Amino acid sequence: MTLIAGCSSLSQENPLFEGTRLIVVTSPKNTATSTPTFVWNSPEGIYYQVVGVFTNHLKIEGKKIVNTQDCIAMWTSGMSGQAGNVEYSNFKDYPALQNAAPSLVSGRTYYWAVWAYNSDMEVTHSSAEISFTVQ
Repeated sequence: MTLIAGCSSLSQENPLFEGTRLIVVTSPKNTATSTPTFVWNSPEGIYYQVVGVFTNHLKIEGKKIVNTQDCIAMWTSGMSGQAGNVEYSNFKDYPALQNAAPSLVSGRTYYWAVWAYNSDMEVTHSSAEISFTVQ
């Protein structure tokens, strides 16, 4: 079954991946500048965190995002910035993760989420999908 996170049947209290603990996000929500800071409650005891920015709603099957082609930028806990509070300037382009993330376009809506892995690289925590429109 494919779930599209962010639809009206899901709320910000539901994690992106079923069976994971919720990561609470603070911003950006609804509107943002072209250089937002991504803020979330970083869970304790996790091994690795990822934040993805997408041009469309995230499509989920099990614990896998199936529309990775819609991901334009990503941050991982191995990059610059502190988990739980990362400026967009610290994100990298996806999928290469080599260059700066592309500029966010004024008037466009983006979707983002955070997920975290344990030391066995199993997804154990995730946020809901959050959308924001660049002002």
